[in-house]
Amino acid sequence: MRKGQKTYQAVWLLSAFMLMMLTGCSNHDELTSSQAESVTVEMAYALNPTVQTVTTRQAGTVIGNNTPYRGPENFRLIPMIGDVTTLAEVTWQGPVDKTSPQSKFYYSSYCNLPIGVNRCLVYGKPADITQTGGVDTQVYNGAINEPFPIFMANAGDLEDIEFSPVPIYNNINNDNKLVIPTDASTLAGYLTEVANTEGWSNSGITAILELRQKFINRGNDLPGSAASVKALLKALATEADYLKSFYSISLLDSINNAATTKADAITSTVTYPRSINLPDGAAALRWVESENAFKPQMYTTTLDDINTVSRFAYPASLYYFVNSGINTSTEVVDYEAIYANATTDPDKTAWSYVLDNFTAGPTVEGTTRSVALTNPVQYAVGQLQVNVVASSATLKDNDDHDVDLGTDNFPLKGIIVGGQRPVDYEFKQTENTDTKVKFLYDSQVETCTLSTSSQLGCQTLVLQSYDGEDVDIVLEFENNNDNLTFTGVNGCRVYPHTRFYLVGKILAKLEGNIVDDKDKRVFTKDYITTVNLTVASLKKAYNLLPSLLTGHLELGIEVSDWMAATPDVVILK
Repeated sequence: MRKGQKTYQAVWLLSAFMLMMLTGCSNHDELTSSQAESVTVEMAYALNPTVQTVTTRQAGTVIGNNTPYRGPENFRLIPMIGDVTTLAEVTWQGPVDKTSPQSKFYYSSYCNLPIGVNRCLVYGKPADITQTGGVDTQVYNGAINEPFPIFMANAGDLEDIEFSPVPIYNNINNDNKLVIPTDASTLAGYLTEVANTEGWSNSGITAILELRQKFINRGNDLPGSAASVKALLKALATEADYLKSFYSISLLDSINNAATTKADAITSTVTYPRSINLPDGAAALRWVESENAFKPQMYTTTLDDINTVSRFAYPASLYYFVNSGINTSTEVVDYEAIYANATTDPDKTAWSYVLDNFTAGPTVEGTTRSVALTNPVQYAVGQLQVNVVASSATLKDNDDHDVDLGTDNFPLKGIIVGGQRPVDYEFKQTENTDTKVKFLYDSQVETCTLSTSSQLGCQTLVLQSYDGEDVDIVLEFENNNDNLTFTGVNGCRVYPHTRFYLVGKILAKLEGNIVDDKDKRVFTKDYITTVNLTVASLKKAYNLLPSLLTGHLELGIEVSDWMAATPDVVILK
């Protein structure tokens, strides 16, 4: 989201700035005698409210490029002498006051800066938006694990600073295993009771035995969401009723009644795994022959081509960062008066006028009275913008049947983004191993249905991706047609009112079109990545999310192109 054109400098690069007023001194026992003195700091900063309004769920309220502006309210500062930290994280004390709502000026006090400081790492985040519609705070606002407070063992230990995705479900028991949610066990129990209907396993009738085998063994894994289990039970009841035209026996009535009773027991209050904010496709069941029962599956194994449940994480939250040099002054600068009178000429920003008053040098000295950061505070996260279109109003399923998209048959319900890992003190990924990789799941998508009209499907926040690494992207749709069941990948059945998944891959640009650093990766902090997705078939639709780490994904989405755009030039195609 960085400025590339002068005409936009005043619009965006003033997104957040900081001014530091130094008014006293104290001692710092950790520093050498030449650096021992420190000065008390009154911090002040400004935010430019003149930014583009994007009227969508995330961009308009959560992401921040909107009016009113979602500026930082909580700050952390780590002073540095050159490239070495001063062993201290400075907490900025005192409330944040709006000194001028029109110019978005704020300040807080007090903290100390050691003599010799010439750079600062600054981190900031806005307050969460409180929701009244029952949406959890982290679902709506996103989340990032923060490292604060920091206790550095040695000066320069910046590797102690890490920001990471927050798992949606990571409930561990005493054996260090994921706790199986009660609803997951309940759903597995329903299927087990039906599978063990008296007389079914030894009926001696081939067609009825085949019906049971089909019920308990659909590959190795079975979708374990409430919606999928209910649909499966209803389908079983229908199949049992159909067989009655050939075999007039009470066993089929028993199977029908058991399946119908358990399907009815899954009321609107049983919504697992949506109840714990996971996508339906994260819930898996498997028939365990040795136990004669269905069991919830929580981990990727050689038998379970699923995603370990704790891999799913919330979208990134809005966050700010800068690693900046400083300008100093031996006078107490009246920053508010200067900024109020500053020009908004895009070729001469208001902040540059403020900096003109700091001429004493780039280092904190004993005579320093005011300090200003030379660089603006920028977004520490990237934004993903997804546009979705179908290539035709009728798509083929895996049985080569035509599936009519209609006007609202397949609403978008969520988006999943792979390749998200912890980032370092500058919000950069430094390794691409799978050990800590997470898949961001955002269920707060735009109002969008699969159709031949290109639609904005989602705007969400992500951490910067690894240089040169491709990124998996998954669209979650719901089959909203009461009378439609279609066949997806590997013969899976997508029943009415269940969700299905189409997988795509955003290819990193390893050659060509590499103009600057941002072009080396799919997502870059402070940039919008716009991705255009085309659905040409339903043949590769999944009803259970496959492991995104296997490398054997069936791609059902064409990623036609992507680009990193400046934040206030949102490009839609």
